[in-house]
Amino acid sequence: MRRAQALASRGRPDEAAELLARYCTDHPDDFAALVNLGAVYYALGKYSPAIERFEQASALKPDSATVWLNIGAARNALGHIDQATEALMKALESDPQHRDVHYNLAVAQQKKGRPLAAMAELELELAIHPDHKQARALAAQLKAALLPRDRDT
Repeated sequence: MRRAQALASRGRPDEAAELLARYCTDHPDDFAALVNLGAVYYALGKYSPAIERFEQASALKPDSATVWLNIGAARNALGHIDQATEALMKALESDPQHRDVHYNLAVAQQKKGRPLAAMAELELELAIHPDHKQARALAAQLKAALLPRDRDT
């Protein structure tokens, strides 16, 4: 595990994924290894294998908000918005204040063409985590798109 984390931190995520995959084959009940492998796959843009690993981890710890958040983010990335929303709601059930959950729900709402619902989720994220830079940036982007432009300039 440490070697895989070192490889990933040195910009060698493919090698980290390979090492973690071998480890997970031999240790299918290692929750941390499954989550780490899913995270490496996610970082590589391999969302389906990431979901598979996160789902394996969720079978071991069904109340892990982090795992459900990761499943939701990966499903969002694949465009499976309804499934993403379901996973993110499970994350909220496990931990109503978990970082990034409302942000990812906002992303899902934005992808569904619901900017006001997205803004509501961003406001919740920022109320809980005022330092969330991505949420603040997305909120500014949505506000700019929603507010009428000054026609006299």
